[in-house]
Amino acid sequence: MATHHPETPLVSAVPLDVDGLQPLNSTDQKEALPNIRLLLVDDDPAFRADAAKILAAAAFTVDLASSGAEALEAVKQHIPDIILLDSVMKGINGFQACRLLKTDPALVDVPIIMSIDAHNSHVIQQTFAAGATDFILKPIEYPAFIQHLYFVIRAAQNTAELRKNRQHLATLTALTAAQRVARLGYWTWYIKTQQFQISAHLASLCGINLEQFDGTLDGFIQLVHPNDRQVVKNTI
Repeated sequence: MATHHPETPLVSAVPLDVDGLQPLNSTDQKEALPNIRLLLVDDDPAFRADAAKILAAAAFTVDLASSGAEALEAVKQHIPDIILLDSVMKGINGFQACRLLKTDPALVDVPIIMSIDAHNSHVIQQTFAAGATDFILKPIEYPAFIQHLYFVIRAAQNTAELRKNRQHLATLTALTAAQRVARLGYWTWYIKTQQFQISAHLASLCGINLEQFDGTLDGFIQLVHPNDRQVVKNTI
């Protein structure tokens, strides 16, 4: 179970003005990306409290974790839309936690932004090698960072949708190819509505004109050779 911290913010319906951060009265971002859940992972209590307050004011729902181990437990409770992960922590550090998080199939499309303390090329290389989507330097300039979060989340969602569409298309293409090779088709009979659907390939194999087919079982039976109709009825 993830540990609940007393500094966990309550997300208000009206965004707050925190340390110069202007209230987000515009609904453009919220309408485009409603109910954004962010997992904030950092072992610095002061940073967690400040960052959570600011992000909550920007209409994010913020979950907190104080270590890499807590982060691994937190994602079992709620799948976040994005993760802000500190690179340097005791125990499981940010790089190790990032690698472990990316092994979870449920998190494959969840972007991870690593927070680092210095603009060091080696650290940046480690960040991307661990599977992080991007990095942010501390101290964080929140107004610009929040806009960047919106961009990263939207890009991740678009990429996930594209991947799913490609997988679906590949599945349909493979199924169609297999049916053609095996010279197979399929039919579906909806007993409650008495609708009888046949695939285009089955119609082609059987010489059925789909435009003239009335979509009923009786209509299908009438297309079968008279000598075979009883056999088909018994089979169905």
